[in-house]
Amino acid sequence: MLRQSQLLLKKGWTYNPGRTRRGAKNLAWRPKMSESTLNEFVPLNMEHPPRRPNNWHAAEFERLGNVTWPKEVAFYNAGYNFEVTPEMQWRLFQKCHAAPFWTPEHNEQVVVHLMPKIDADAKTYLPKVEAIFKQHIQRFGADHLIYNAVMQARAFGRDFEGCEKMLRDMKAPPPPQNASGCETSSLAAADVSALVPNAQTYINMILAVQLCGKPRELGEMHKRTINMILAVQLCGKPRELGEQYFKEAVASGALQAVMRLDTEFSMWWDQLLRLGSFSGSSGHLSNKDEGATPMPQNMWALWGWGRYERKFTPREESINERADVASGSPVTRRGKMRLEGSVYDNVRRQPWAKYQGLFPFDFNGPQKSKGSVAGVNFSGAPAPVHNALKCDKAF
Repeated sequence: MLRQSQLLLKKGWTYNPGRTRRGAKNLAWRPKMSESTLNEFVPLNMEHPPRRPNNWHAAEFERLGNVTWPKEVAFYNAGYNFEVTPEMQWRLFQKCHAAPFWTPEHNEQVVVHLMPKIDADAKTYLPKVEAIFKQHIQRFGADHLIYNAVMQARAFGRDFEGCEKMLRDMKAPPPPQNASGCETSSLAAADVSALVPNAQTYINMILAVQLCGKPRELGEMHKRTINMILAVQLCGKPRELGEQYFKEAVASGALQAVMRLDTEFSMWWDQLLRLGSFSGSSGHLSNKDEGATPMPQNMWALWGWGRYERKFTPREESINERADVASGSPVTRRGKMRLEGSVYDNVRRQPWAKYQGLFPFDFNGPQKSKGSVAGVNFSGAPAPVHNALKCDKAF
C-alpha cells in the first residue's frame, strides 16, 4: 500500500561527488583528442608579437629630437648608451678645453676614452694624454681625478717609470718655506704636495706592475719588444713588487684589509688578471664586440623601475637637465627638483603605484606631426675635407 504520494529521492547529477563531464561538451574548450595528438599542434616556434613594432623605434628616435652620427664619430653600444669614439673625444678636447663649461670630469672622461688606443699604440696616444694632463694642471690645478686617470693611462701604455714618478710626486713632502713664510716652489708643486695617494692610486700601481711585468701580446706570442724586456727587467719579480705596493697602501690607510695580506692581495691580483688589457687575448677588456648601431635597438628602454623612468627622454629635456646639474641646482636622478613632491615620494619611488593603462600613442605609435622635435642641423659647419671624415673607429 502506497503510504506517501510525494517523491522520496529524485535521480539527479547533484548527488555525484564533484563535477562530471556528462552534460553538453564544449569541444573547443576541451577537445576529444589524445594528448599526443594535441601536442602536434602546440606552436612552440611561434613568437609573441612585440608590444611595439620594430618600425616605431626610428620614429620615436626622431620624435625625441635625436640624430644619427657616422660610426667614426659616435654610436650607441650594446647597452643602448651613447658612446663617442676616442678620436672624436680628443677633437672635442682640442676644441673645448678652454671653454667655461669644460670641467675636470671632462678631462678625465677624455683620458678614459683614450685608454684602448693607448694600449694599442702608446707612442702615438700617450703624448695626447700628457697634453691633457698639462692643460688640466694649468687650469684646474693638481687633483686626484687627473693624477689617477693619467697614471692608469700610463699603466696601459706600459710606462712604469712614469707611473712611479707620479706616485713619488703625490707622496712628496710639502715644499720648504722661507723666512717670510712663503713657499719657495711653484703653486702647481704645492698643489701636488697636497695630494695623498688613495686606493685608486695604489690599484693603478698594481695594474702597472702586472701589465709591465709580462710581455705584451703583439700577435706573435714568442716575440718581445725592447720596451717589454726593459719593463720586465725593471719590475724584476712583478708579483712581489705589486704586493709591496699593496702593503704600503694598507699601511697608509688607503686600503682596508679584512683577511691576511697575502690573501687580500691575491684577490686583487686575480681580479686585475680577469680584467686583462685592451690589446690582450683574454680578460674582460679584450672584448671587441661593441654592438655599435646608429640608433638604439630599443627606444623604450628603462633606466629605473617602471615606464615613467625611461632611459631616452626628449632632447630638450636632457639639455635642461644637464644645464641644471652644471649650474649646481638641487636635482635628483632625472633632473627633478628635490622640493617637488614629498619626502615619501622621493624616498619610495613606486612606479607600480602610478597609472599603468595605455595612452593613444601606445596604440598608434609615436606622433609624427605635432609632437615631433626638429633635429640638429649643421648648416653652418664647414664641408669635410675630401668629403670624408678623418676619424678612426673605437677600437
